Amino acid sequence: MPAVFTGREARERLLIGTVLACQFNLAGCSIFGGNSQPFTVNSDPPDANVLVNGTSAGTTPLRYQVSRRGYLTVEVQKPGYNTQSR
Repeated sequence: MPAVFTGREARERLLIGTVLACQFNLAGCSIFGGNSQPFTVNSDPPDANVLVNGTSAGTTPLRYQVSRRGYLTVEVQKPGYNTQSR
């Protein structure tokens, strides 16, 4: 015969089950989401140099993998044009 919980004991078990379900759900987001994401830089005109955190990443159009954590400084440079940074 299955156990039947009533009153306070039932609420405590429901709360524990809900907390565990949330923990597994949130842990799954970071496990399956990874710690990097794609970052795209375009320019007009193309073939501008792109620096990410001071390191050359390539030329535009550029698709680059960046960390999901921390801050990025992105600079776009092309001779004859003003350097743009964000």
